[in-house]
Amino acid sequence: MMRKYVFFIVTLLFGLSASGQKNQGTVDPSVLSAQTDSSQYLVGGIVEYTLEYPLSATSFSLDTVQGLLLLQQDLDTADNYLKHTISFLVVDSGTLAMPRATLEYTGDTYTTDSTSVLATIIPAQEGVERAENRALKTIDFNFGHWVSHYKLHLLGLLLALALAYLIYRFVSRNTETKNEEEDLVEIDWFADTMAALAKLREEQPWEIDAKGYYTSIADILRRYLSVQTGLPLSEQTTSESLATLRTRWTSEDVERFEFIMTRADFVKFAKGQTTVGEHLDCLQRAEQLVLDFKPIEENDGLE
Repeated sequence: MMRKYVFFIVTLLFGLSASGQKNQGTVDPSVLSAQTDSSQYLVGGIVEYTLEYPLSATSFSLDTVQGLLLLQQDLDTADNYLKHTISFLVVDSGTLAMPRATLEYTGDTYTTDSTSVLATIIPAQEGVERAENRALKTIDFNFGHWVSHYKLHLLGLLLALALAYLIYRFVSRNTETKNEEEDLVEIDWFADTMAALAKLREEQPWEIDAKGYYTSIADILRRYLSVQTGLPLSEQTTSESLATLRTRWTSEDVERFEFIMTRADFVKFAKGQTTVGEHLDCLQRAEQLVLDFKPIEENDGLE
């Protein structure tokens, strides 16, 4: 029984070995040949590894290699064959195995035979000691070189900042516009103006400063009427405002406006004396003018 197990295991290992050799490909120099320009090299030298195979071959691949650094590859053709020259830099000493090449040709797989080279270190000359290892050289920072090296990163950063700024401006503008619209909706110019005139009636500021009282009435009316009519009354003098309004308002409204502004100018500049009745009359005219330009509400229009 034990002999059967041993025979089975040996047969299995032999089969796997044969299968592995079959998968590695056939070694046939007439189809795929490989050679080096020498068999011995010094560390730091160049190995020229030349492969030749038919032009119609496919699936060419090269194994990895240790102790050698691939520098370049050159291709040349001659008589339906491809000459593939690979240059390696020797970076280690000892016996170095050259990489196997594998390709497909006429349905079969071919590979190169094992090839190795011997790499040695340059021998020290008699009576000459090796120089000590040199310290690393300190290189001063160069801003121009730094920018040249990271120019793509810097360009990407600038584009990202520009995009972020544009997004910020867009969001800020929308927020400001929304806030302005909300502020305009929230302001009730008619109610605020009537409240301001009612406050003047309650506080009776003419008893202390008649000039300030008429100035307040004039400012309140100019601001309210500028909003309601769209005319720049707050930026015009009394004469300029009257010249504009005579072609736009009714004679009664123009007369009220002229009376209030003229009375304010009279008190401010001529320092004239007025009575309490005149103060209240001016205030009443102002309230009536505000009522004449009261905004039409939707419910009022439906009624």
